Amino acid sequence: MTNPTPLHSRHRTVLPDWLALYYKHPIELTHGEGRHVWDADGNRYLDFFGGILTTMTAHALPEVTKAVSEQAGRIIHSSTLYLNRPMIELAERVAALSGIPDARVFFTTSGTEANDTALLLATTYRRSNQILAMRNSYHGRSFSTVSITGNRVWSPTSLSPLQTYYVQGAVRTRGPLAHLDDTAFTAAAVADLEDVLGQARGGVAALIAEPIQGVGGFTSPPDGLYGAFRKVLLEAEATHRAIQLARVAGAPLYVVHVSAEEAVAELAAARDKGLPVFGETCPQYLFLSTDNLEEPDFQGAKYVCSTPLRPREHQAALWRGLRTNDLQVVSTDHCPFCFRGQKELGRGDFSKIPNGLPGVNRMDLLHQAVLDGHISRRRWIEIACASPARMFGLYPQKGTIAPGSDADIVLYDPHAEQVISAETHHMNVDYSAYEGKRITGRVDTVLSRGELVIDQREFTGRAGHGAFVPRSTCQYL
Repeated sequence: MTNPTPLHSRHRTVLPDWLALYYKHPIELTHGEGRHVWDADGNRYLDFFGGILTTMTAHALPEVTKAVSEQAGRIIHSSTLYLNRPMIELAERVAALSGIPDARVFFTTSGTEANDTALLLATTYRRSNQILAMRNSYHGRSFSTVSITGNRVWSPTSLSPLQTYYVQGAVRTRGPLAHLDDTAFTAAAVADLEDVLGQARGGVAALIAEPIQGVGGFTSPPDGLYGAFRKVLLEAEATHRAIQLARVAGAPLYVVHVSAEEAVAELAAARDKGLPVFGETCPQYLFLSTDNLEEPDFQGAKYVCSTPLRPREHQAALWRGLRTNDLQVVSTDHCPFCFRGQKELGRGDFSKIPNGLPGVNRMDLLHQAVLDGHISRRRWIEIACASPARMFGLYPQKGTIAPGSDADIVLYDPHAEQVISAETHHMNVDYSAYEGKRITGRVDTVLSRGELVIDQREFTGRAGHGAFVPRSTCQYL
């Protein structure tokens, strides 16, 4: 093929150097017909030069050229400041076909403009300029799309209105993950995303992903990669929405069952801004993980709960949130179903597994966390006793030892050793989620309003001792 050296030289002279050209000997395309294009030397090609078909309606299609000619014969351009009947009619058709309730439709003339609009909508809605983009990706040539382009050939400037974090994308043929199979690739890409989100510390406006990145040649991700990304982002998105709704309403917010690192980051970011936002987590998210859901012989059904268990890697963020007071409470989430006759209802159809775990051994598990170095002994008492009482308007009647307060006192042996088991626990359920776990620390004696209810590990309470306790408002507000 002849290299069009004169034309190439003229290109270099008058056009910016970041307008990259394909091939060592760039091709001059002169005309097209249908799905094919021709170069200046008369060679015919199937039009995949942009990595994807650049003209989806085909070149020189009579129906298209006729419609364009008729349009040009009426009016060249009409601003969106005026009513445009064809645009409205097309928008109505698109909205009806979308299936989205109350859909809104907008039109763009290029992929660059579409991505610009997506960035504008996301950053405005999320009130954040932080964007997650794929490494080696290309999204257009405007100022904002260049700033999220992960390939320097198409990114002429490092200046940007956005703070962009790059995560592993769909490229399977090169990079540090190229040697992995699809399952391992997806796992490594998800771990990379979680690490980047930890750096962003909440407030990410969007992850921009084009499922087929064709500008650098065809490439697509392993099946399920974007689904795995969605699972990571979903709890953070729900938490962010709740925070923003509470902010607009001028209301405090208490987020239950926080289980994901990204949700903790959203809470931390909101609290750093002074918003009255609080969070709790539960023992299962601190001590169990998706590994338990994979236990064989349907044993994983024992661990089905909401929100679901997360990979073990999320636990460090939860412990950190408890230490920094971005999470204030550890609740029991006690919702027991027996394995036999109840959890087993889901055999053959997981959607029928009753949702919940037994969890009243919270205090012992948290004491073990003290010994393991996750929290201090003082913090143990705060997150299990004092903070819940203040959070739910029970302090100082509850949550402290002081004159005038209820004498709710636990005498705890910090040196006693025990093995958690359904054989010895005090719950009316036939399994323990922590069966066989060895821990140090055990309740010895309990007083409720000054009355002995457990004496040297023997229950001495009586029916009718319980009493209704009215609550006031949260004392952290």
